[in-house]
Amino acid sequence: MVAPGAGIAVALLAVAVAAPAVLSGIAAQDAAYDKVNAHNLAFTAVLPESGPAATAALGLRPEAFRQAGQHFYLDGGRSVPGWAETVGARPDELRSAARLWVAQHPLVLARMVHRGLVATLRPHIPYLASETGGPRTVSGSVPRPSYPEGSQLMGPTFVYFDGLPGRWVPPTVVVLALLAAALALIASRVPRLAAATTPTARGLALAAGALAVTALGIVLVAVLGDGYCELAKHVWLGSYLLVVTAATLVAGGVAAGAGWLGAEGFPEVGQDDRTDPTARPVPDGAAGW
Repeated sequence: MVAPGAGIAVALLAVAVAAPAVLSGIAAQDAAYDKVNAHNLAFTAVLPESGPAATAALGLRPEAFRQAGQHFYLDGGRSVPGWAETVGARPDELRSAARLWVAQHPLVLARMVHRGLVATLRPHIPYLASETGGPRTVSGSVPRPSYPEGSQLMGPTFVYFDGLPGRWVPPTVVVLALLAAALALIASRVPRLAAATTPTARGLALAAGALAVTALGIVLVAVLGDGYCELAKHVWLGSYLLVVTAATLVAGGVAAGAGWLGAEGFPEVGQDDRTDPTARPVPDGAAGW
């Protein structure tokens, strides 16, 4: 049997290996789209979720709040008062100020993460063309109908997300997976609970927790990187991971139920098997989830 700490050590090693590549990708994205991402973070996410009180902390003019909800590509920021000085000339400072504001206002962060999780309900990206413009077409333009997921204004996008059925599902999957992983960790360290569980069930619970944390990380990177701009596209991988998380939780539940049904019984509370000559040893795999 693999030692309980071995899985955690492997997980930490995987994080250590992956973290530099992820951080490098984030840095490259910020460098290539510094003004665009800073604008979108501030105007599509932080300002709509915070209200006008955030403008001063972000170094924006008070009247800039009237453009809250506008993507950069709507008009390149030209409609934002003082955009060249407050955004264009200081994208790194604006991005840092926006993230600091979010860190200081947990409710704003919670709303942003919740919207990101809701966006995982619809991983489709219909506003991106899946066909060419046709033979001998050189314009580079493929006409597409408008979709709320790709709107340059957040109003239609918010209405769309707020109207999706099952908005409670993604947050619930995350919470259940994290609780299952926490219980599995506790069970692996308490002898009596370890005897009542199986490595399979605990392993599935830990896997579900790791998947949920990864999906949550993808949502965080998306909303804190480019705000709500093309949010459904940016959290697509998180959507897939949450589906796998839910399937893993179901498998863990089945394993737990099968283990309980096959268990031979447990010692009474307060009874120590080590000092009870009548106690029967429980063979490996005979009891548990």
